[in-house]
Amino acid sequence: MQLEQLREEIAATIGISAAEITEDANLVDLGLDSLGAMRLATAWNRRGIPLKFGDLIAAPTLSGWKAVLDAAAPAPEAAS
Repeated sequence: MQLEQLREEIAATIGISAAEITEDANLVDLGLDSLGAMRLATAWNRRGIPLKFGDLIAAPTLSGWKAVLDAAAPAPEAAS
């Protein structure tokens, strides 16, 4: 997932402008609650990114979540 897409999805969940989310800002301090984090985790799981809610909570920044999502995302299939 691209960083800007991630920023937009988080911003929509929190109800703030994406520009307010810097890479190192604490998402909880910006208004993200556990229900919002669960909604995002569920949506990403449905899109094929197997991650755990606890992994997101352990790294509550945009850059932290990007790393978690990158690690959990399935590798793109090689073209044959």
